[in-house]
Amino acid sequence: MEIVVEAYYRPKPAKAPLLKEVNIQLEVMRQLVRYLLENKTHDIKKHEHMNRTIDELGKSVGGWLKTLGTSAADA
Repeated sequence: MEIVVEAYYRPKPAKAPLLKEVNIQLEVMRQLVRYLLENKTHDIKKHEHMNRTIDELGKSVGGWLKTLGTSAADA
């Protein structure tokens, strides 16, 4: 969340690298959530809810990158 706030206030050219970092952190979160399910730390409903939330955040960041004229791979 801290990086998202920072990206919001940065000049346009500085936003893309920060948003790429957010995407990386979201992927780390996906892996941690998968790990929790595999180790039976939480049930499938919690897993699905967390994955949906992470996916929604990823779509928002991807849309933001798109408005900057770049993609996550380009940033």
